[in-house]
Amino acid sequence: MVKSAAGNPCEKKAEVVVLMKVNNRQVVRELAWMTYKAEKKRNVFFVIAVGMASFLIAVMAATGSAYWHTLTERQLRMQGIDYDISLGEPTQEQIEIVRAMEKVKHAGMSVACMEVEQFEDRAIDEADFFWLDAVCWEKQTMPALESYTGHYPQQEDELMLSQALLSAMHVTQPQIGMKLQLTYHTLAKDDSGVMVREFTLCGWFLDYTGKEKGYVSKAFFDASGVKQTDMGRGALRISLVNPLYLPKDIAEMNQAVGISGTQRISADHSAVVRFCKIMAALAAMLFMVLASAYLFVYNVMYLSIAKNIRYYGQLKTIGTTGLQLRGIVYRQALWNAVMGIAAGIAGAVFVSKTVVPEILFALEGAYEKEQVVPVGPATFLAAGLFTLLVNLVSCGKPAKIAAEASPIEAMRYQAVKAKGNMQGKTRGRETGTLPAMAFQNMFRDKKQAVVIFLSSAVSVAVFFTVNVVIYGNDAKHILEERGGSDVQILNQTTLRNRERQIFTKEIMAELTALEGVETIRSVSSAEVWIPWQEEVFADYYKALYASQNSPGDYETDIGRYQADETDSWVRQMFGTRLIGIDEAGFDKLNESLGFVLDRQAFENGETAVTTEQIFAPGDFDMAGKTVRFLLPQGIEPDMEYSVRIAAVGKLGDDPRYFSGGYTPQLIVSEAFAEKLLGETFVELIEIDYKQPYSKATEEAVRAVFAEEKKVTFSSKLDVYASMLDTEFRIKALGYGIGGIMAVLALLNYVNLMVAGIQNRARELAMLESIGMTVRQICRMLWMEGTGYGVMSLALSLALGVPFSIVVFQGLAGSVSYEIPLLSTFVLFAVSVALCMTVPVLVYRWTQKADVMERLQKGED
Repeated sequence: MVKSAAGNPCEKKAEVVVLMKVNNRQVVRELAWMTYKAEKKRNVFFVIAVGMASFLIAVMAATGSAYWHTLTERQLRMQGIDYDISLGEPTQEQIEIVRAMEKVKHAGMSVACMEVEQFEDRAIDEADFFWLDAVCWEKQTMPALESYTGHYPQQEDELMLSQALLSAMHVTQPQIGMKLQLTYHTLAKDDSGVMVREFTLCGWFLDYTGKEKGYVSKAFFDASGVKQTDMGRGALRISLVNPLYLPKDIAEMNQAVGISGTQRISADHSAVVRFCKIMAALAAMLFMVLASAYLFVYNVMYLSIAKNIRYYGQLKTIGTTGLQLRGIVYRQALWNAVMGIAAGIAGAVFVSKTVVPEILFALEGAYEKEQVVPVGPATFLAAGLFTLLVNLVSCGKPAKIAAEASPIEAMRYQAVKAKGNMQGKTRGRETGTLPAMAFQNMFRDKKQAVVIFLSSAVSVAVFFTVNVVIYGNDAKHILEERGGSDVQILNQTTLRNRERQIFTKEIMAELTALEGVETIRSVSSAEVWIPWQEEVFADYYKALYASQNSPGDYETDIGRYQADETDSWVRQMFGTRLIGIDEAGFDKLNESLGFVLDRQAFENGETAVTTEQIFAPGDFDMAGKTVRFLLPQGIEPDMEYSVRIAAVGKLGDDPRYFSGGYTPQLIVSEAFAEKLLGETFVELIEIDYKQPYSKATEEAVRAVFAEEKKVTFSSKLDVYASMLDTEFRIKALGYGIGGIMAVLALLNYVNLMVAGIQNRARELAMLESIGMTVRQICRMLWMEGTGYGVMSLALSLALGVPFSIVVFQGLAGSVSYEIPLLSTFVLFAVSVALCMTVPVLVYRWTQKADVMERLQKGED
């Protein structure tokens, strides 16, 4: 630098000034380290707080991952096979085309081969047996099983059975190699009739479908005569690389495969919408969890650093720059964060990998512990990075205050501002009420109030949402949503060559006399013939033949129907059943239909009910029309009767189990059926218990049929037992998430109360010195806590209800939204109680010294 000398401008003297670069980094680093060592207690608390935050975030992520895994696992196992779309009756050429597609991950073949009717002398409810190729078994079915024992059938006489079928066969201790004498018929077009054969059990499996089914070998499939191209027999199960597909993707696949006739690719076109709902629910949940953790970490950081701003002001008086002060703040925060995060993540890894699986295994919720919490290192790394990011972000404002404030301002800085405090206290004393003082104290530091409200509200809202989702996935709640009786008992001689009346008057009387039985509904059935009536059924049949379930050509088949009603094929194709229901059954049906039926008209046989058909849903304007029919098994087989259709119910309103042909069934009163048939044949009974899911009542009901081998049971208690293990996991993991959120909120609230009361220690001591009793101070603090609790509760409801609806609709499937009142009341009551008591407990814990000592300490 050249500078002109003062004086004569003609003189040319130069003065050289050299600016030396001073490296203060080492000095700042040492100053930061000295400051850090001087605050050992603060650092210990800070490390514990950050460690707790990172631990909770990581455990939350691990628990949430396990919770999501459990929900998806339940859905998969209730489906029984893992696939996205299916192609019916595929040719070998079509199979090769599909497997060669880039969009297809797996394509496995499944063919229905036979139906089993009887095991030894015990009737079976027509259990279906399938042949699966290697892809369908290994890639699509095995992942959907809860467990399996043995191996897939290899020899022609080997079978693999579901545990539901073994239970129906009363085989309680299956063994590999045991012999099974079965009565069955194949599903080939030229079926040779019922056959009896001895098979060998090579394995069994458990899923949540509840279906009585099994698998056969390739050798049996080849010998059965069944073809994969036979209608309704073969299906190519297709798993896509990207399970999210659009209708245009299916259309392109239809064109590429070259489907023909009644072939269709069955697809769920709502998959994308459902996926978006699930992702939105998870994103909303994650946002709330991270928001709660952010508020916790930010608050700890802000209070910790703001408390030492006076010290930073003293450093500024000796020449420390604002930038250097920022460096000191960030270094200390980083050192604490690294230690806290490392400890927290280590604890989270230990808990997630050991404690949680052990708990769930003890609850019998998993067969393999390593499958309980499928959490990888990325989850814990992300939790640690997030906590570090929050730490650094939370340093921003207090570091800026320390860097920009003048030394005098820094010396006067208080974490809790006292602006307007004295005026507020004066107004409180003038009113003579503690509530006024409590209200003023709540909002004296608006920032603290906002943090308290948000932290508590977010945590309670998340816990509330978890509570709603858990209730929606409760096994009993799901079963009640589905409806149905506690147990359904089927007469397996129905539609057989030798029908036998099992549900006699004596049996019904014995069941009615059981102590735990509340209601018994009987359903009778008989073959009925409905002549062709275009004005009633034409629209229905046109829709049926236009659907993918079309049984053939409309013109040809209906032509045969009209031409010769005595043709055995016509009778089998277009026959149906007359269903008789008793008074209890009428009450249930009428309630489901919206009470549109006239009881007297129904009892007299003037009206009847039909329901939608599974192959062609819809009412097709059948209500109000009169149907003519004949009863081949009736008192007068050749007499034609007529009845008016009063209503068309939904598919679930159909009380029958066994079906006839494609013509819709007629549901009439049992009294009317007896009038036409004489003695009616009861195909099933439904029983409701006084105490749902009563094991004692179920055992008593089954004991009535202990010697009867031609009945099968469909029990709600059995389905509940199969779902119970998953329910344990859902509840344990779900409440784990809620509990962690509650810990976050409680720690944050306690931390704020400790800081707030410590900053107000001198003020509280002054109030006590002028005559305010400790009891009055505690009451004032109790009122403050009550205000925090009530306002946080109101905010949590405003956030929680819409938030829970979004999450519930994304995660709970078809179950209706419902708030569990008792558990929600307990949650809210506990939340408010904690808010009320914590300030008082903190005051009594921190302000034990006498008044003079607290006043002197406040002046310091």
